[in-house]
Amino acid sequence: MHKRVLSFLFVLLFAVSLNTFAQDKTDLTLKGKVLGFNGKPMAAAAVYADDRVSPFFSNETLVKVGADGSFEIKITKSGIWSINFTGVGHSFYGFVVPVYGLKGTAEIEVKLAAQKSWVTPNKLLFKSNAGTEFYTPETVEISPNGKFSFTVNKALDTLLVQVVPKAFFPATGFEYPGASYLPDSMGGFHTAFFKVKPGFKVELDPKTLPRPYEANYPVVKFIADNSGLSDIYTLSDITNINYRKANAASFDESLKAFKNPSNPGLKDIAAARLFEWHSTPEQPYIQDFNGTIAAISPKNPAWATNMYGLRDIFEFMEPAKRSAYIDEIFSAHGPDTKVMLMYNLQELSYLITPEQFNALYEKLTKDADVIASGIDYSGLKPAGPKAPDQLHEFTVKLIDGKDFSPSQLKGKYFLIDFWGTWCAPCIEEIPYIEKAYEKFKGNGFEIISLAFSSPEEDFKARRKINPMPWLHALLSDTDGETIANLYNVEYIPKMLLVSPKGEIIGNEETLRDGGLMKKLEDIYK
Repeated sequence: MHKRVLSFLFVLLFAVSLNTFAQDKTDLTLKGKVLGFNGKPMAAAAVYADDRVSPFFSNETLVKVGADGSFEIKITKSGIWSINFTGVGHSFYGFVVPVYGLKGTAEIEVKLAAQKSWVTPNKLLFKSNAGTEFYTPETVEISPNGKFSFTVNKALDTLLVQVVPKAFFPATGFEYPGASYLPDSMGGFHTAFFKVKPGFKVELDPKTLPRPYEANYPVVKFIADNSGLSDIYTLSDITNINYRKANAASFDESLKAFKNPSNPGLKDIAAARLFEWHSTPEQPYIQDFNGTIAAISPKNPAWATNMYGLRDIFEFMEPAKRSAYIDEIFSAHGPDTKVMLMYNLQELSYLITPEQFNALYEKLTKDADVIASGIDYSGLKPAGPKAPDQLHEFTVKLIDGKDFSPSQLKGKYFLIDFWGTWCAPCIEEIPYIEKAYEKFKGNGFEIISLAFSSPEEDFKARRKINPMPWLHALLSDTDGETIANLYNVEYIPKMLLVSPKGEIIGNEETLRDGGLMKKLEDIYK
């Protein structure tokens, strides 16, 4: 009797579980369109759907998007589902919803926010698989024609390229004639080119990058729903929805206060807020960029509250104006802001002369308010020379195996050329250097090119295009670090013209873009 009761209970429980499973069985269709920030359907887009709550994605979960931006997902498995949307030039957006026993169809439109891809007027960072370090950003300065030119110096079956507005920002693919678009492993896109040969150039017009000046945040709109998903989505994502709306409202209020301020102080604060938003993902760009910067005075209270958010302003100023502006900030604020300013200037040493930094440092150490405050600024150190004023000795192996030291060229004018086979601006500079060498080598002019992080095969491939018939050394990591410290090489291309006496008489600021030729013409008159 006891065994019969147990058997009966087991069958009953199994039947109940089957009935419960049948009631909870999910049969949901999610369909709709992916739209760009401008409301137009996106063909170069993707949807990832997975029953795992994770920020990482793979092509296994990729749902194809049609030419009109349309997509359709069938969900027949109950669970916590992560639905994620992305498109070329746009930010990734995703939401997480519990899906248990939902049946029916939900039709939605998902308008994505444009990705911030270009925030600094004169430079852009390119990431690609063409460098020696996979996806390490390479800074490219804007060309005289108003475009960014990125050159690849190796053959690749598939070249993947993304752009980054500044360090530590998300990368994004971009629309480009003749390119393809491939999803990456983090929910974004690459701009892809196939069968690329050495010398392949991407010339990107920044005007083609998405650049919204109005509301720029993701929006999910339910067109129709008989499944109940819309209520679940709203409840699950309401905090993020309200946060995005609040940010957008804050931007609008700042813009309104900037255009029609009730007093000068309000415009000053609004201008600082707009500049901070300019570098914030999923917010509009500043349309009057230069006017906004001009409205941010050194006395602006935002320097005391968000030095890090405003310091990029220094990059957009003429050196002479920048110096006076920084001095005014230092004079206008209290001890905390003075010390914070000095720490930021120490980090951004390329924007200030050592003499100016040291003058401010001396003021800081003698400032009565700073001394009384007891603020610890022991991490600040007086600046050393920013660039060498004389030749420094080193020894490296040339490509022919011989040892080389700069002293071997004593008594001649010669150029030390710091470059890399992966550096697009360096590649663009080569023809200028070749012309100058060809014209003045007969006068005894010499060049030593020192290549950082450049494999031998890449160097040989480059010389098939540009012979560069002078002295070359491919620096090891150790030699590269040593020489970079000797000559304060923070970026490339960098050039130093050395006189017969071993004095530095020219650098990249005056020697690039044909400046070397002009300088040598003056020397060898």
